[in-house]
Formats: sequence, structure tokens, C-alpha cells
Amino acid sequence: MTYALIGDSQADGLAVPLARMLPIDFSEPHVGWTTAAIFGDPLTRALASPASTVLVVTGGNDDPLNATAFDNGIVRARSFGKQIVIVGPVFALTSDAPRHDRARVALGNAAQRNGLRFVDAYPLTRDLANNSNVHLGPRYPDYALRLASGLKSSGGGAGPIIAGAVLAVLAWKFW
Repeated sequence: MTYALIGDSQADGLAVPLARMLPIDFSEPHVGWTTAAIFGDPLTRALASPASTVLVVTGGNDDPLNATAFDNGIVRARSFGKQIVIVGPVFALTSDAPRHDRARVALGNAAQRNGLRFVDAYPLTRDLANNSNVHLGPRYPDYALRLASGLKSSGGGAGPIIAGAVLAVLAWKFW
């Protein structure tokens, strides 16, 4: 299994550390992108890549979520026969927290409505959040390790990621 990584600034923070842990065939993150932008040309390029799974890492910029762009992007993606995994926003302690909460719910619902795997990043990042910035900065490698471990243990999907992430966080806290 190989991956294409597309998304917003959270994907940008994950790109380098995640590529050290997973076979990433294509990467195109961009600060400020919404799902509507991600599901345009970046999705087209990710689908044209040799990757078997497209990781869409997005979050707070998706409040409100453009459901039409999301659904249309998924229809296009399915025609390529690639697996799509939606990775929701990181846990936030800043003034962005309510926006991340709303985006998390909207993205989770959109993923479920389209039969996609959704990775709830809150359990993966709750203990990595800081009060000064929604971005994880030097903690992105920790997030990448947790995300990669969950993806590997679930065969690329997101089913067991939540339980695995909770165990990883508990181990991190008590180790």
C-alpha cells in the first residue's frame, strides 16, 4: 500500500515526518486550503499518482464544509478505484477550537455519508495541542507516528485507529 497526501497546513506539518514512516508516492499540502480546493486539482494529481490510498488531511479551514465539493470529489475519486481516507482536524486549544469542533463533525458526517474511512485526529493530538497556535510545530513527528501506526495496523484504513490512538496516548502519558 502506498499513499498520496493532500491537504491543508496540517498536512503540510505532517508531510516530512509521515514520509519517513509510510511510503508516500505523492504529496501536495498547502496552507489555507479547504476541502473544496483540495478536491480540485490536488485531488486530480493525487489520483493520477501511483498511490493506492489518498490521505486527505484537513480541518479547521472547512467550517463550513462545502458538502457539494466534498461529494463531487469522492465521486471523481471512486472512478479511479483508489481508497480515500479523511483525516480530521487536530485538537485545538486556541480560539480556533470551536471551528475545529464544527469541521470535525462535518467531515466525519461527510465521510460516513460517502462510506469513507474517517480518522478522528482529536485522540491522536489532544496531548500535543498548545495554547499559542493551532499548529503542532515540533510535535508533528509525534502526530505522524501515531497516524502512521494506526494506518499500518488497520491495513491503511481507519477502523482500529481510534482504539490504537487511545492506547498510544495512554502509553505516552504513563510511560
